[in-house]
Amino acid sequence: MELEEIKDNAKKKVRILKMRKTNGTHKTIAVFDLWYDNAIVVHGLFLKKINGWFHVDFPSRPIPLGEEKEYLDTCRPATAEWRRAITEVVVAEWSKLSSAQSKEDSHEQPHV
Repeated sequence: MELEEIKDNAKKKVRILKMRKTNGTHKTIAVFDLWYDNAIVVHGLFLKKINGWFHVDFPSRPIPLGEEKEYLDTCRPATAEWRRAITEVVVAEWSKLSSAQSKEDSHEQPHV
């Protein structure tokens, strides 16, 4: 499967978390549920920023793909391209949501 196809087929359902530092170097900034052909691909994917780099924590269990009961084991190194594609989707979605949220915040007038 092509990387672009993976990215195009992953339907996003995103919940933003408050940015919170878990130690001095990284913070969890969002939690994602990604959908692929109407099946949950990844539930509870954590997007972190570690030392300025985005990092995604994938669940360490097989993930169902589609209706054919295929499974994708995200622990295997062979899925590195899939992980990269999903990480790009997650970062792009978070960036869109983050910029939209900051625009809303800047339009709010303080109550006097």
